[in-house]
Amino acid sequence: MWKVLTTIFMGFICANSIFAQPVLTPKNLALGGGGTTYITDFNANFYNPANLLINDRARVVDIGFLSSGSFFNGVLNFEDLNDQKDNYLRYFNKFESGEFSASQAERDLIIDTHYKRDRLSSFHQARFDATTFGVNWISNNKAYSIASRTRVGSSFETGRNWYTDQLVVNDGISISNQDIVHRYQVLHEFSIGYSESVKLINGLSSRLDNFLIGIAPKFILAGPYQNIEWRNNYNQQNGSTEINRAQVFNYQSAGNLSAATQAYLSGTTANQATDMSLESFQDELTNIHGFGIGVDVGFTYLLTFGSDLSTLNSNRQRTQNSLRLSF
Repeated sequence: MWKVLTTIFMGFICANSIFAQPVLTPKNLALGGGGTTYITDFNANFYNPANLLINDRARVVDIGFLSSGSFFNGVLNFEDLNDQKDNYLRYFNKFESGEFSASQAERDLIIDTHYKRDRLSSFHQARFDATTFGVNWISNNKAYSIASRTRVGSSFETGRNWYTDQLVVNDGISISNQDIVHRYQVLHEFSIGYSESVKLINGLSSRLDNFLIGIAPKFILAGPYQNIEWRNNYNQQNGSTEINRAQVFNYQSAGNLSAATQAYLSGTTANQATDMSLESFQDELTNIHGFGIGVDVGFTYLLTFGSDLSTLNSNRQRTQNSLRLSF
């Protein structure tokens, strides 16, 4: 147990940033992100590995293949399922000229929907997760898990004045916001999870509760990546003829996205650079441009009540009535 605590402590000391990575499973989506407490199968490797030791299922071994989930927040949405499917896929496929053209009526709808009360920017995202394989089991009051998944994320922020030339007046200043920020990444992760009960803490309280700690180191294969930020704002004081501009540009990329950028900088048109350098979404998924390692760490306090005595022997009884706190 002390080896686990030491490893986690060193991870906190050495890490530059530590953040949760929500999994897109039906349970997590239904709970509105509550999976940090209630996801207990092999998907817990990527969210809160402490939950691996919570046996709330009828079996102590779980095996799964090819489970997936998706989240989509589009600029425009359609009632027709085929139109909405095509709309969703555009957020992952390479750019095709004319696909994102919007009529004046659609521009007005976008302003009314996403830029209410003179908002200057709007955020949208599309994400796809697929757990290709997973297995977890409980033995001798310890839990173990192996899982692999693929994550694809595309998010962007756009300024109001990409859709309208009407300025927003705030405190006597007319503002035009033409920001555009886009982040896109493909990651393949292979994770090994472990969870156990911390007896040092549990010995100070009732035997009906349990403090669980989990750790899941992982190996990461990185696919295409792009992080582009262009902050472009104009403002004019009322009564003044002077227009001030503030502009910031940052760009990082990897893989074929870098090749497309280099082709464009060398004089190729944007459409030609995209067509020549980028592959279809399915083919881009298999392109690997880097690798790395990471670790997911979790803590859960479990308190059972009523006739639930699962904390006394987690190998033989399901956890059915409980209060859980996770972080």
